[in-house]
Amino acid sequence: RILDYALRPEHTKNIRIGVAGQNLFDVAFALLLSEDRGVEKDIEFEMLIGMASQQAEIIRRRVGHLLLYTPVVRPEEFDVAISYLVRRLEENASSENFMSAVFDLNDSEELFNREKNRFLRSLNSVTDEVPGPKRAQNRLTETRENVFVPRGKFENTPDTDSALVANRQWGREILKRSENTDLGIATLKANEVSSNEQVEEIILDVVEASKSWGALSGKERADVLRKVGVELAARRGELLEVMAAEAGKTLDQGDTEVSEAIDFAYYYAML
Repeated sequence: RILDYALRPEHTKNIRIGVAGQNLFDVAFALLLSEDRGVEKDIEFEMLIGMASQQAEIIRRRVGHLLLYTPVVRPEEFDVAISYLVRRLEENASSENFMSAVFDLNDSEELFNREKNRFLRSLNSVTDEVPGPKRAQNRLTETRENVFVPRGKFENTPDTDSALVANRQWGREILKRSENTDLGIATLKANEVSSNEQVEEIILDVVEASKSWGALSGKERADVLRKVGVELAARRGELLEVMAAEAGKTLDQGDTEVSEAIDFAYYYAML
């Protein structure tokens, strides 16, 4: 789909297209498509030096020019290149990789058909339909009913994606409220302890509550923790509002801390 879109005269007049890869079917497709559309002078092919050098030479002769690229490292730091080389070796040896068959394509009908059929399947699966965005998070519409809750196994709560328009609007509204909010102060006043008697009463209540908590099964405790996670997620905006007002935290700083608190609740619920 990208090549189909890019290799058009109205697009290549603005940018030179580079096609990099070792898969001969992909290279041939890009070449023939560019020639069919008369934009072959606006495309450049690139291959990694030292890999399938004979095939690279054939392509160079066919297209007239081939850019060879290679990783560069200081001699005294060559050890850092080992992981790169090992990864390349693993990739090339995998049957899922075109390079595992590149030296036998001419002699093995089985391997040639394997790669040909893979290419045709990928080509036939291309449609004109443009898939919708995967990033659909919208903090403006989050409620206790639709906030993220891990299912089956623990997953980290997604932080706020500030690249999305709705989330930026949500963030601006939080910052605006934080300029004169009394949310944190009101919460403190509502829970203020002003006498020794109140402290003693709270201690007795906690001791009594610990008995009922201790009597709960693991599943029942997990249910409580999940409710805590949902409540924290639903109040993410309020928590960020107080952080910004009282601690001067930016949204990106506070947001990850809220996510961490939610994660703690869900993680221990799943132990």
